[in-house]
Amino acid sequence: MTDLNSNPSDHEVEDRVKVALSRLEFPCLKRLPVRVSDGIAFFEGRVPTFHQRQLAIHACQRVAGVKEVVDAIEVDL
Repeated sequence: MTDLNSNPSDHEVEDRVKVALSRLEFPCLKRLPVRVSDGIAFFEGRVPTFHQRQLAIHACQRVAGVKEVVDAIEVDL
């Protein structure tokens, strides 16, 4: 656990992103692979709609410790 004056570890940020995704109403978003390195969140996987892709990205951007999001999420058309 980090104190309030330090930056969270990548593992902590990754856990926070997973929690943020789990709070969304779409089960596919809970299963999206995500990893964090140096505060950069990398997303992969597939979702059924563009809307769901955007929800995942926006949820991640709001997580404390995420500096940038690299989106490689594919949308099923």
